[in-house]
Amino acid sequence: MKFLTCILTCLFLPYVAWAERTVCKSGENIQDCIDRVEYGEVLLEPGIYLTEQILLQKSNITLIIPSNTTIALSDDARINPNAKDGVVNAIIYARGSLQRPLKNIHIILNGVIDGKLNTHTAERGGLEGINYAFVYGGSISGSGVIHSVNGDAVDIDASQYVDISNIKVMDNGGSGIHFGSPRPIVPSMHNLVFNVTSVRNGHLRRRNGFDLSWPNPNGATFVNCIGAENYRNWQIEANGVVVNSTSERGSVEDDVRHGTYVEINGKNKAGINFFSRRTQNLIRRDINLILGRSVPDHLIGLEY
Repeated sequence: MKFLTCILTCLFLPYVAWAERTVCKSGENIQDCIDRVEYGEVLLEPGIYLTEQILLQKSNITLIIPSNTTIALSDDARINPNAKDGVVNAIIYARGSLQRPLKNIHIILNGVIDGKLNTHTAERGGLEGINYAFVYGGSISGSGVIHSVNGDAVDIDASQYVDISNIKVMDNGGSGIHFGSPRPIVPSMHNLVFNVTSVRNGHLRRRNGFDLSWPNPNGATFVNCIGAENYRNWQIEANGVVVNSTSERGSVEDDVRHGTYVEINGKNKAGINFFSRRTQNLIRRDINLILGRSVPDHLIGLEY
């Protein structure tokens, strides 16, 4: 019942349509255009937009990137190689806070997001394509593509009820779709990834096409997703569900033993584990404490 409720909630999460619509002209600074908007839709005219970073800092915003439109990282964009406190650079970055999450953040991507990996190599610092952090209710949808980012194409942290659907992520250095966590740990829950294709991602950083990291209990449900030719097509380290999805020609074997139910290529691939990933990490922490070794700060104080 909880699983069904999660899917229904994600699929039918209300999309709020506002009368307010602001149009950004081709060549205009997207950030300036967004900053003028209190709420509603921001529609880009078709064209090429060069940017350092686009920040979505208000609730109830929909960014529409139509077909024949490219958002590309500018050659002189400054990428911070030493990001701290969970702050991750991204081409499009929506970040609220634990006390005040952003709500109703939507990106309709029918065009292209280009991270220009040949210019912005991994040595210059980490970068994501789209990063949602502390977002409650939102979506990333459309027929568009995110490619050539040196980090993850889509990174979701500490967010709930986010629907990612129909996009394609390809040739990114990190994972195609990644659910992680800031430090201290705040999990993501009740998210849906539907009909997403992830191809040739992760080879630069040895990452995955689809990645549900520990600790994200009930972090995401993946439905009708295709992973092909990624470094690893699937890594499910937390309680999550994969349904009617595929894995083709990954460089290393999928790791989905910790999933609740994982149906890939018509078979349930999830293993039965006596200890959850969380329990394994906490046992390892306690052994290290007994031996007088250091442990990561984010594990201190967590209970079984």
